Order: sequence, then C-alpha cells, then structure tokens
Amino acid sequence: MDQLQGSLTIETLGNKDDASEIEKAQLGNKEHLSHLEVYFHEGDVEQRKGDEEIVKAMQPHQNLESLCIWDCHIGTTDSLYWIKFLHNLRKVDLNVWRFCEVLPLGKLQSLEILSIWWICKLKKVGAEFLGREEETETVLSAGILFPKLKQLSFNA
Repeated sequence: MDQLQGSLTIETLGNKDDASEIEKAQLGNKEHLSHLEVYFHEGDVEQRKGDEEIVKAMQPHQNLESLCIWDCHIGTTDSLYWIKFLHNLRKVDLNVWRFCEVLPLGKLQSLEILSIWWICKLKKVGAEFLGREEETETVLSAGILFPKLKQLSFNA
C-alpha cells in the first residue's frame, strides 16, 4: 500500500476506532500520494473528541500537494501541527469546521490556493495563522508568508 499514488478520499470518519485505523494506514509512508480528501460525519451539533485524535493520526507524507478536510469537529487546530511539514502543499480546503476558534497554518511556502469555508466559531486569524510565534513579531521579520498564494477564500 505504500505505493499508493494520486488521490485518496476517506469518508465518514468520526467513530471511536477511526484514529487507530488512520494510524494503521500510515499515510506518512505514501510518498506518491498527491491529494488527500477527508470527510467526517456530517450534521453533529456537538464537538466530537475523536476528531482531534483522527486529525493528529493523519500525518501525510511531506510530498502531499492538496489537502481537503470537511466537517471536522475540533476546537483547536493543535492536532493539525503536521501541516507545517508539508513543503509541497499547494492547495488547502478547510470546510465546515464547526468548533474551530483559531487557525494556525504556519508558513506554507508552496501554497497557491487556500479556502476556508464555514468555520462557524472562528474568533481569530492572527499570528498563528501567519506562522509567526507572537503577535508582536513583524511581518518583515517573518518574511513573505505565502509567496505563491494566488487565491484566498474565506466564507463564514
């Protein structure tokens, strides 16, 4: 399975055993996987604790070029820490994250398209989103944050 190439779609995540199944899939070994699309269960009105463990377990290979995650019910994006290591990531879609309040995406140097849709409780797009350590760090000292960005979409 490490030779898996192209696109992979994983649907209806959110069950208690899904994090261990994602770990078993060893997405970090799939170096030829270019697009990962993940769909969690739709429609829940309360935060699901298992979603954070599932996102933490994903950790795709650094060659990934496109990432889309739908209906994720996590409050913070701490479990998405691995995104900063995806140096070839050109496209990110985060859609219907009902409980996320802060978006830290880091310095994604290859990012061309960023879509953030229906992140209902988003309170802050600050230094963390830009990959800076602190609010006081200037943009000049941080460098050009998304040098290849061509399209940015926000829809609340």
